[in-house]
Amino acid sequence: MNRRGWQIITIQMLAGIAIIVTLFLTVDLDEVGRVFTEAEYFWVLLAFPLFIAANLVGAYRSQLSLERMGKVPIEPLFDTYLVAFMTNSLIPLRVGDLLRIQVISRRYGLPVPGVTSAVFITETLFDGAAFTLLFLWTLAVFGVPGVLLSLAWTLSGMILIGVIIAVVFARVELQPGWIENSWVNWLPHRAKQLVDRLVPEALKGLALLTNWRLSVRAFLLTLLGWALQAVMYWSFGRAFGLEMNLADSILVMMAASFIVSAHFIPTSIGIYEGGITGLLVVLGMSGGEALAYSVGTHILMITFGLVGGISAMYRLRLSLNDLVILGQQGVEEAEELLVEERESEEAAAL
Repeated sequence: MNRRGWQIITIQMLAGIAIIVTLFLTVDLDEVGRVFTEAEYFWVLLAFPLFIAANLVGAYRSQLSLERMGKVPIEPLFDTYLVAFMTNSLIPLRVGDLLRIQVISRRYGLPVPGVTSAVFITETLFDGAAFTLLFLWTLAVFGVPGVLLSLAWTLSGMILIGVIIAVVFARVELQPGWIENSWVNWLPHRAKQLVDRLVPEALKGLALLTNWRLSVRAFLLTLLGWALQAVMYWSFGRAFGLEMNLADSILVMMAASFIVSAHFIPTSIGIYEGGITGLLVVLGMSGGEALAYSVGTHILMITFGLVGGISAMYRLRLSLNDLVILGQQGVEEAEELLVEERESEEAAAL
């Protein structure tokens, strides 16, 4: 990473720390201390198995999404999930998912474009559909205004459109010589070679969407995985003495998952605390309770990720150096694909 990159990360880290400092200056610190001292950490013992179970369910879903490309045993898929979670919780921009793609494709000879489309398109669509369903359910429970329900239904429509488009592409069967009979033939030779190599492999990652039985299984697994995580956040609430119902826990789980997957600051420091504290205050918790919960759960989730990820690295025989190299290669390959796609688009425009 160059000097400017480190400067940006440093500024973001300072901004995150500033958010935490602001939160501590605006809440009752005595109440924060009381929540931690009176916490029933027995409930954390329930939370960790739920965390492990949710990742195991995700691994089974991943096995379904990769089935068209090859058979991958569940154990290494589970371990790559744990390593990816650990990496995503520490490093921004979903580097953990790039790492997961690298490990799976290299160890089992699967095409990188296919695994990439399975992870970033197929699995994301299932996650989006499950999130939308859970979001609509929680809104119905809270009896929220029609504006939010309209927003939720709009989100549902967008997910449905995405699924339809993905299914259409998944059903495309490329015949020999397809590239000469399509608009792609107008591209420069290098761009045509790139498209001819990547597109057939990428379509394999969408194959799950062409089998409705497997798709239903994958969707049910997705719902189960997120439900397990919601119960995990509910158990965190019990540990810190918060009266959270299942609907509260689902909203917290959705917010936390979005922050961890889309954050731009290492460990999402400050962003996580600010987002979860604000949500819990809206749900009726006091500022001290909400801040104690957000800080406590953030520490616990990072700890869960480290425990699960380090043990998974041992089973996969991955070193820290391997993670750095594979992660960097994943980023470089993603950047190369973006550059090549832009070159192809510019060539097509000419």
